[in-house]
Amino acid sequence: MSFSPDFDLTTETDADGAVVKVRGELDSGTCAAVEAACREAIAQPALAQLTLDLERVSFIDSAGMRSMILIERLADERDVPIFVLPPPDDVTELLRTAGVAGRMTFSAQPPTRGRHAQYIERIELELPPEPMSPSRARAEVRELMSGHQCDSDAANLVLLTSEVVTNAVVHPRTADPAPICLRIISYENGVRVEVEDSGDGFDPAAPPGSPEQGGRGLFLVDSCAASWGTSRVEGRRGRRFCVWFELDWNHQPATAG
Repeated sequence: MSFSPDFDLTTETDADGAVVKVRGELDSGTCAAVEAACREAIAQPALAQLTLDLERVSFIDSAGMRSMILIERLADERDVPIFVLPPPDDVTELLRTAGVAGRMTFSAQPPTRGRHAQYIERIELELPPEPMSPSRARAEVRELMSGHQCDSDAANLVLLTSEVVTNAVVHPRTADPAPICLRIISYENGVRVEVEDSGDGFDPAAPPGSPEQGGRGLFLVDSCAASWGTSRVEGRRGRRFCVWFELDWNHQPATAG
């Protein structure tokens, strides 16, 4: 029987900087992936800051601690501010005992981030990479927004979710039966949608609407969302690509000039 470690890794980058999120156990088998993700983020030109999110880390061994020190040194060499969202108290206490906590800047929340407060509802489902999946995604969003008072908010969320799921169905270069993962996280003042697939992904720096980004769908996301971006995810299904966007209920979409 094959064994999959309890581990996920996600990197998100936007104008505020980069956030590397780690979930599960950080040990000799997983720390290399975290180091690589942080190296890649730090290497970006003029990176504003790096946040290492360890809030969902359940275990860190000596290899993981060495990786944290290495990441801190790399950031210092590139003059990139680094912030660490600490792991749960029992793991943080181990870092203090080992003398690692004193080398890092622990922060209660990512600086200049945290658009939303605690989420109200989280929906996660798997969709087959088939033409009917965007329709199912739209149905989930409509049900979620059934009590929302603003019709334009609901319409924007339905449209953008449908477009991103459609991209995940249509544009991967290689056929893969692995399901698409759709996450919808609802907050009092907005919503975040993440669509994860097994495709190669694209360069988010390319102009929205280019063929590499799947046509006009991401042009709409860029125009209507309060923020959006991409990330690489390491998990039980291997390395996957994720497109995410956020809508604020008081955000006014850009109008074409």
